[in-house]
Amino acid sequence: MTPLRQRMQEDLQIRRYSPVTIRIYLHAMAEFARHFGKAPDRLGAEQIRQYQLFLIKEKKVSRPTFIQMVCALRFFYTHTLSRKIPMERIPFPRRERKLPLILSREEVQALLQAPSDLRHRTLLAILYGCGLRVSELTDATDETNPMPCSSPSPGPPAGAKSSTTSSASLAWKASDSNAFPVEPKLAGR
Repeated sequence: MTPLRQRMQEDLQIRRYSPVTIRIYLHAMAEFARHFGKAPDRLGAEQIRQYQLFLIKEKKVSRPTFIQMVCALRFFYTHTLSRKIPMERIPFPRRERKLPLILSREEVQALLQAPSDLRHRTLLAILYGCGLRVSELTDATDETNPMPCSSPSPGPPAGAKSSTTSSASLAWKASDSNAFPVEPKLAGR
C-alpha cells in the first residue's frame, strides 16, 4: 500500500467512515490514478474534469456510482491532500426531478369504490380528500395528533394554497348513488 493510499485510509478512519465506504473511496481513487497512469496527488482540477467526462460519456456509469466518485475525489483533495480546489470544479450531478404519480379520474373513482363496506369507502374518501400521503396515514395515531378532532386545523403553511374541498363533499361525490340512499344528517340540523 502506497503512503498516499495509507494516509487516505487513515483520514477516513479518523472521521469514522464505514469500512464499506472506505473500500469504495480507495477503489475510486485507484481507478482515477489508473486512468491517467499517475499518482492522484500529481493530478489537478483539469484531470478531474476529464475523468468525470470519461465516466459519463464513455464508461456510462450510473448516477450513484458517479456520486461516489465525486465524493471520493472531494475527500481526497480536501482532507488527505489539503488542497484548495474549488468544489464547483468537482460538481455533483444535477438532481433528478421525478414527477409525482397522479391518478386519472377513473383510477380515483375505482380506488374509492373498491371497498365494499360503506364505512371503509367513506373513510377512504375522506382520507383521499384530505390529501394525506400513505406514510402520513400509516404513522397517524392518537398520540401523534395532540389536537382533539373538534378543534380547527392550523391551516396551510405560508405561501401554500389552501385546499377548500370538504371531505364530506368528496365522500358524497365519490360514492355511487346507492351508497348514500339519503343525505347524511349534519350536526345541528
